[in-house]
Amino acid sequence: MKGLIAILGMLAIPALSEAIMFHLPVNLVKCLKNEGGKNALVVGEFNVSEVDGQQVDLLITDPRRHVLVSLKKISTGRFTFVMETDELFEMCFTSKGSVYNRDAAHSIELSLKRGVEARKDDELAIAEKLKPLETDIVYAEKLAESIVEEFVTMKAREQALTDTNESTLDRVLYLGIFNVLWLIMAVATQLKYLHSYFKSKKLVE
Repeated sequence: MKGLIAILGMLAIPALSEAIMFHLPVNLVKCLKNEGGKNALVVGEFNVSEVDGQQVDLLITDPRRHVLVSLKKISTGRFTFVMETDELFEMCFTSKGSVYNRDAAHSIELSLKRGVEARKDDELAIAEKLKPLETDIVYAEKLAESIVEEFVTMKAREQALTDTNESTLDRVLYLGIFNVLWLIMAVATQLKYLHSYFKSKKLVE
């Protein structure tokens, strides 16, 4: 069972959990985009280094600019939200204050989890009153379901891209045929004009 959980975990890590670290210069904004997944719980943890005279605000929005999370003067903490659609969300970190040293910057550590990985904690065992082994089994089942959902989503996107490519190829084909016909008509018109011109000059019969 432990081996199964480890294998499923390795397969799911790229899609369900990630961590990054970056620097945010003072008085600037840095935005990151990530995929949430439809009806997926997203949990984030952050750690922001302090710079005297500065504060960092965090704003998370969906593609329609709806505010999902808005935090002021962040340092160390976490946030949670649920995505309603299978789209990207945007996280913007804003540094503002009275410091004008161009070399000063905040160091930001950000960890994101979503789906079943976001719900995996001791809370699962507490909420469902399960034994450790039962908790592992439930987690493995939910992880497997999450992986299946990921594959279904990827398949749907692949089909959408295929349809788009086929539609684009059809349009290119029709455009090519139209261009060829237009060139033939242009050449025929030009030849007719030249024939009439030469005939008027009595250069041809």
